[in-house]
Amino acid sequence: MDDRDLKAKILYYCREKYYHAMQTMSLEGIRKFPTDASFKLYNGLSLVLEKKVQEGIRELSPLQTDTDVVLGAVLALMTAHRKCAAVDKEALIILDSKLKNSRKHASEAALLYAAIILFHVDKVDKAREYVDKLLKTNPNSADGLAIKGWIELYAGKDSKMNDIAQFFDSAIENSPAKRNMDAIFGKVRYLEMQKKYDDAIGHLNQLVVRYPSFSPPLIEKMKNQLALMDIDQAVETANRILSGEPHCVEALKVKVLVVICRDGNYEEGALSLRRFFTELETNEPKNAELFAENAKLFSRICGRNHSILAETYRLAEKAAQLDSSCPDLLTELGYQCLLQGRVKEATRFYRNASKMDDSSVVSLSGLTQCQLSEGGNIDQARQQVEFLREVQGSQPSPDLLLMSTQLVSGDMNQALKYLNQAVETHFQTLQDHPFGTVYLRKLDPDFLLQIVKEYMVYAPIQSSTDASLNTTQTLQLPEPLKRSLLVLEAVTKACPGLLEGLYQLARVKFLSGDTRSAAVTLQHILDDVDATCPDAHLLMAQIHIQQKRYQKAAQSLEVGLSYNFKVREHPLYHLITALIQKEEGKISDCIQTLNTAMSLAGLKPGSASRARTLTGTMQQLALPDRTSLYLELVEAYKASNQMHEATKIMQDAIDAFKGTPEEGRVTVANANLSLSRGDVSISLELLQSIKPRQAYYIQARHKMADIHLNHRKDRRAYAECFRELVVNAPGPQSLVMLGDAYMAVQEPERAIEAYEKALQQNPQDSSLACKIGKALIKTHQYGKAINYYREAVKNEAGGELKLDMAELYMKLRQYDKAEKTLMQELDSKNDTSDISALITRSKVLLMLAEVREKAGNIKASLETLKEAQDNQSRVLKRSALEFGGGNDVQDEDRWRNLPKVNDLEQCQSTCMALQKADADNDAATVMLADLAFRKVDFETAVFHFQQLLSRRPNYWTALARLIEVMRRTGRLEEVPPYLEKAEAASQRASQEAGLCYCKALYKWYSGNPNAALSQFNGARQDSEWGQQAIYNMIEIYMSEDSEGSREIGIRTADHLLNELQPRSIEGSDEALNYRLLGNFLLLATRQKPNIERALQDFAAVASQDLYRDHVGAALGLATGYMLLKQTPRARNQLKRVAKNLWNFEDAEYLERCWLLLADIYIQSGKYDLASELLKRVLQHNKGCTKAYEYLGLVSEKEQAYREAATQYERAWHYGGRTNPTIGYKLAYNYMKAKRYANAIDVCHQVLKEQPDYPRIRKEILEKSRNNLRT
Repeated sequence: MDDRDLKAKILYYCREKYYHAMQTMSLEGIRKFPTDASFKLYNGLSLVLEKKVQEGIRELSPLQTDTDVVLGAVLALMTAHRKCAAVDKEALIILDSKLKNSRKHASEAALLYAAIILFHVDKVDKAREYVDKLLKTNPNSADGLAIKGWIELYAGKDSKMNDIAQFFDSAIENSPAKRNMDAIFGKVRYLEMQKKYDDAIGHLNQLVVRYPSFSPPLIEKMKNQLALMDIDQAVETANRILSGEPHCVEALKVKVLVVICRDGNYEEGALSLRRFFTELETNEPKNAELFAENAKLFSRICGRNHSILAETYRLAEKAAQLDSSCPDLLTELGYQCLLQGRVKEATRFYRNASKMDDSSVVSLSGLTQCQLSEGGNIDQARQQVEFLREVQGSQPSPDLLLMSTQLVSGDMNQALKYLNQAVETHFQTLQDHPFGTVYLRKLDPDFLLQIVKEYMVYAPIQSSTDASLNTTQTLQLPEPLKRSLLVLEAVTKACPGLLEGLYQLARVKFLSGDTRSAAVTLQHILDDVDATCPDAHLLMAQIHIQQKRYQKAAQSLEVGLSYNFKVREHPLYHLITALIQKEEGKISDCIQTLNTAMSLAGLKPGSASRARTLTGTMQQLALPDRTSLYLELVEAYKASNQMHEATKIMQDAIDAFKGTPEEGRVTVANANLSLSRGDVSISLELLQSIKPRQAYYIQARHKMADIHLNHRKDRRAYAECFRELVVNAPGPQSLVMLGDAYMAVQEPERAIEAYEKALQQNPQDSSLACKIGKALIKTHQYGKAINYYREAVKNEAGGELKLDMAELYMKLRQYDKAEKTLMQELDSKNDTSDISALITRSKVLLMLAEVREKAGNIKASLETLKEAQDNQSRVLKRSALEFGGGNDVQDEDRWRNLPKVNDLEQCQSTCMALQKADADNDAATVMLADLAFRKVDFETAVFHFQQLLSRRPNYWTALARLIEVMRRTGRLEEVPPYLEKAEAASQRASQEAGLCYCKALYKWYSGNPNAALSQFNGARQDSEWGQQAIYNMIEIYMSEDSEGSREIGIRTADHLLNELQPRSIEGSDEALNYRLLGNFLLLATRQKPNIERALQDFAAVASQDLYRDHVGAALGLATGYMLLKQTPRARNQLKRVAKNLWNFEDAEYLERCWLLLADIYIQSGKYDLASELLKRVLQHNKGCTKAYEYLGLVSEKEQAYREAATQYERAWHYGGRTNPTIGYKLAYNYMKAKRYANAIDVCHQVLKEQPDYPRIRKEILEKSRNNLRT
């Protein structure tokens, strides 16, 4: 290692703040290069940065006489003196004078080291002055260009990014052998800032190869893999680092991070963190900053797990011990105590920090936080927060804004304003950071979860028991829920193992009305994170309650109870149990259970002390759930006609929730209670008391409108409620509700006006278009409605719109237009697997069946109903999957469909899990082999099929697949033993359709089509193998060469085509294949009218958006054009698909396209292009005789007869030595290559099969004999 590389390593460790490692490398440099003073300079700087200031001064002082490093030494000394507890001002004056004098006659080296020192002590602007002076003297200085690049990189937004890249590139270009490690690291950092992580990894790979024993390139690669969110690769790189350097702190950090952050395994995380602490203490014993940073990182991502926090406290404590004069380290120690609930200790640390620096906003904020945690003097805390906000000015810190929210009393809008500002300010700090340790530390998931909890205080609950409040379908998502979702999605994406984050996400989704997603998230928690999580079981039960699945809710409670008996001490457990009892009609039990819940929650007189004595946080009940408890008890008393008790509990609720965000909800419930007593006027007065800026205002307006319409029969007042709503809560949702109100009171014209205004404000909402269309129909404006639907469908591809449009056509008895509309919808979303799209598809199919029935097409109607039934089966299976009906590994319907939706990786992992659980799982083995086949990993596919057939020789599906793979790997000669074993294992071999099919396949691929036809015929009537057998027979008959045979073959193929009927209706893949096959049969007749008919239909297929790039249609068009001698048009069609990637489904058609295009290129003399296509065919099908034949033709035209003979020999071999045309060409090229004996041998083989084959005897056999004699 030369001195330049060593210096680059020193600078790397300095930038990364590993000052002890920097010192170690500097000492190595002093030992290896004793005359180079720069290593002593770096050693001195490392001591200063490690807070060993006096040692640093002693090391740096002698360097003031060295002309190369004098400026750097003086600047480093000035930094050291400023770090002293008692600053020597006289020494600083002397050093400043020395600096000015030395600068006048500074050498290039002196300017360079001055820039380097200034850059590494964060004086970027000063560093720029020195390096600019250096580059003015020597523009090609490699080290100067490198440090210039680093300076501009860290200078911020003022620098031009393109210039920065140029600096690093020039540094590399001007370095000896173009090796400049420091510049390459700079280029990597530049690429990272440009978010070009793959390019950065490419540069780092070069360094890894060049410096295999130096870990930083691998460390940086690991960081870039994290930035790409490629966690598995990052872990693999970390393991690679640790195999060479077992004590690498950065690699250990990433491993701890993954265990805690991704896996949520806190027990293992605590052990790993303990080891990490030991290694950090060994490697960087005096680096307080590193200890503090890691304490912050791991404490913020652990969900306040006590084991992890105990270790992060040690890290923070160590940092404070190393630098006891730093108030920031004391405030961090205080925050660590606060996270653990040790408020008194936290207060002590914050107070000590504020004594060190009485202007520290952080320490003062911490003291206020402690005061709030202890429930101290709220007014005093509010005054303190207001003072701190004034100190911070217009940009208060997020934690201060959070405290401001906690101190707001009753003003929801002000609270949300503070929370929104806190979130925006917090996320702004993350903008320039890729995912990694710094990002996670700044993200601070723990803080964001506190933000979410505050949002949830102001989130209106969508009660499953109070229909008047359940307005999720018509209301825009409340802001607290919308904001919480955004925050939680960011948290759970960064920390997928954070239990609290996942639970809160599920809860917010539940409250938002998205119960399906909530259930999926909860199932993920219970399956992959923590099966014992009581909160998850309780929330799952709540979801079941809302979906009226009370038995399922009871099961969730039982499962939660089986994991943790303390679930019974949670009031929510009893609340859910009461709801189940109410549904079962057990009202007295329900009342008793709710009273138990009230006691556990400390909501009954004398019960508060009992609630406090319960362990952990199980007894804590969120504000909305506490409200639900009161209101459910009111409902239960009301149901048992105990109106006096109901009124009494309601009054308790009014008192309990006065001034809280839930006050409006209680008022709405009280209005309901008054209504049930017949007090309509009192009910309206109560609802009127909820003002526009309060929570539940919209729900109150809804309830008022309902009373006016259904109790007072006052339609005018009903509509007026919604008009007021539009004024006081403007927005598209309010206008929609107004429109709905007008429709309810039979005023569709005014409804249309409201809907159109809403659509102007929210043009993306397709449901509005449906509402307008229905309103137009209501006013009998059918023509206008149809025109409106047509325009709306152009702009929005929603299925509901087309359903409404088709329904209108059906009412108008325009059945052809209704069918056309529905078919367009089916065709446009034929391949979807999304559950909502599948549900819409079922509706479309049912309406299509009705349309066809009314049009008199009963047969088509029945077929459509059958397809609707099949589609609904898919819906049920997908629903079962999404609601987590069982173990994913055992859900065969799911993984069997994964390849169809192109989710190969998920399918493979599921199959491997199945095999691990059951080594003899045949279906999983077949799927794994199929996946390998799809990935063109034929060897792995063969292995899996062989493994399966050794257990079950007569597993026909696997045997057929094996024959296909053997054909593509050119190993067909290995197939007969498998056929023999299969026949021996079959009890009725002669009647076994699967065996007939497999034998036929082998014969066909071996060049024996007649034997193949006989065997395919044996499988032709079978329900499983018959369809494909007929397809293959048609292909064989169409490929007949001789005129007479071709005519007979085409007639037979046509008969078989009529016999073959696709199992699916129009639009399915099977129907398309049937259609294409019919067209290819027309082409095979070689009659111009038939060719033109086929071309017309191929063009019709290709004109559909769904099949625009279909390879089969392109092949058909090209083949037709070739038969009509229109070669340019054929070539254009083939070139359009020639660059397609090979895939399982299009393999046969695509390879035929490549072959046909190669043939065209050969005819036009473009042999290179042809050869490239033919090699692509052989890459995926080593048994393709036509490809070898064409390669032989190319070589023959180039008069390379030996090579031509080699290619024809392969074609002859893989074709089963039965094709006389190939035999003739092989013999001819053997003769041309002067391999006469081989030519004679091939001639005999051809003549044995076809004694009258023309010209071969006279032109090749006799000439070869004569040449052999002479």
